[in-house]
Amino acid sequence: MASLPHLSLHPDTTKEEIDPTRIVTQWLSSLETQLKDATTSTASNLFLPSDLPYWRDILALSWDWSTKKSSQDILSHLSSSTQGFGVLEAVTKGALQPALVDLEGAVWIQSGFTFRNRFGQGRGLVRLVNGDDGEWRAWTVFTQLEGLDDYQGTGKVVPPGDEQDEYQVLVIGAGQSGLAIGAHLQHQGLKYLVVDKNHRVGDSWRARYESITTHTPTYSDHYPFLPYPDDFPQWLGRDRIADWQEYYAKTMELNIELAIRAEVFKYDETSKKYTIHLHGPNNNTRAIHCTHLILAAGMFSPKPIVPSLPNQDTFTGSVHHTSQHTSASKIPNLSSKNVLCIGSGTSSHDIAQDFVHAGAKSVTMLQRTPIVTVTRTSYITTQMGLWNTPGISTAEADILGNSFPFPIIRALNLPATKKMNEMDTHLLEPMQEKGYRVLKDVGLVDQQFLKGGRFYIDQGACEMIADGRIKILNCEAGIEKFTSNGLRLADGRELEADIVVFGTGFELMEHVVEQIMGSAIKEKVGDIGHLDSEAERIGWWRPTGMPGLWYMTGSFLWTRTFSSVLALQIAAVERGLNSGYYTQETDGRLRRKAD
Repeated sequence: MASLPHLSLHPDTTKEEIDPTRIVTQWLSSLETQLKDATTSTASNLFLPSDLPYWRDILALSWDWSTKKSSQDILSHLSSSTQGFGVLEAVTKGALQPALVDLEGAVWIQSGFTFRNRFGQGRGLVRLVNGDDGEWRAWTVFTQLEGLDDYQGTGKVVPPGDEQDEYQVLVIGAGQSGLAIGAHLQHQGLKYLVVDKNHRVGDSWRARYESITTHTPTYSDHYPFLPYPDDFPQWLGRDRIADWQEYYAKTMELNIELAIRAEVFKYDETSKKYTIHLHGPNNNTRAIHCTHLILAAGMFSPKPIVPSLPNQDTFTGSVHHTSQHTSASKIPNLSSKNVLCIGSGTSSHDIAQDFVHAGAKSVTMLQRTPIVTVTRTSYITTQMGLWNTPGISTAEADILGNSFPFPIIRALNLPATKKMNEMDTHLLEPMQEKGYRVLKDVGLVDQQFLKGGRFYIDQGACEMIADGRIKILNCEAGIEKFTSNGLRLADGRELEADIVVFGTGFELMEHVVEQIMGSAIKEKVGDIGHLDSEAERIGWWRPTGMPGLWYMTGSFLWTRTFSSVLALQIAAVERGLNSGYYTQETDGRLRRKAD
């Protein structure tokens, strides 16, 4: 977690005398002058001292992602870059034009800017803080390459040859990530194919329980090139999501083949191509060849984590994992049955709520550890408000959101989560009186993006817990064993249950890589999905360490913002702009998760 600078004005500086445009223009000019003169060693006065400043870069200074911390590391990275970064100009209109920001007493100047490098153009964002001497110095800088000079994007696919089964890119998976990257590959004019094992686009969502809804609002979750209609509800249910994905694939005319299983992956180091066997309906099998292989297989493995408990075979009731749940209304004689949900993550809350709505005799949730819990209202007001602010477009909000390095996001989110807790006191207090344990000393984003769970954004279960319709039991040591009519906890208590639902999550997605590509390649790509030493995701949306192998995943928001980045990298390789792609050395630290 980052240390935050003193975000206030120098005593001799008044808001009335601040001219954000002049200050930003002067800062950008000074940086560019020192870059041209190759005097970055003297540019430290442009940044805050010590380890306070950050520069997050996506493809502007290298063909990879990086986050540099401290002026020394930033300047070293700038001086070693061969991308030709320069031509810096402040944005002059819209939400990214220079402005003085006052966020509950924290003050800085913020401005978007444009830049060019040897290969294309992009945008960035700088935040300047009024230092102890009254000078404005950079706290955070963000840069992202957005377009290549040799191609502006037409959406017309230009095949590399006439071979029917030769592709530049094969994408495995036609969920939200596969659709988004497919749209951007098409926009880049690349010959690609998306395959999916399901029979319809959207079936991965149709296979989930009926009551599931999105955890993020529609205004933050638009798809590339085709936003949701204005009359869509703020929170989408399962079938609406699935039907939209099917509509999106058809409207965007994406090249998708369904009911296809991809197997037998081989890589030829001489040709730098993959051979993949595709198995379709009626035992139809064909081999295809591609230069780039994108796994769009989700943030977690589809394999559920199901505890193996003693004496389960003696239990006379039914047991299933949340992944097998469809609807409580389909269970006969539910009014006479006691339901026990194991775990207190989002799915457990959702399914407990489903059983209450369906009229179960009793519903109990077993909570082992405290979790971060917030209401939708506090969540969208405090954490997602950027994407719903009048005057800020989705593209501008994406830049603002991505411009903060993750360590700073964590530092800022801790007080934001405390604020959400205060807003939700009216609901959290009666829940806690019922035994529910709320985790209050960490930020929500820690649970979302580091733990991948142990949080709940209320979709109706909180009120049921507060009024007792969902009962809460706590036992940190967990379950000892099944009994014939229920479970025995590790502390000796026995619980009666007719239905037991395991809300115990899924295996990590790194197991997907091993399952599809084998253990040797899994070892080569490292701890994919975890944070590296620079707090960037290992192997997501960036080089994996295996030539031509990429991983596309993320939330709806991440899928939209980073699918363009991945497509741009592949286009750069295919057009010969990233000539060192196959010979570049990979820093081993960036393949292993940080301690």
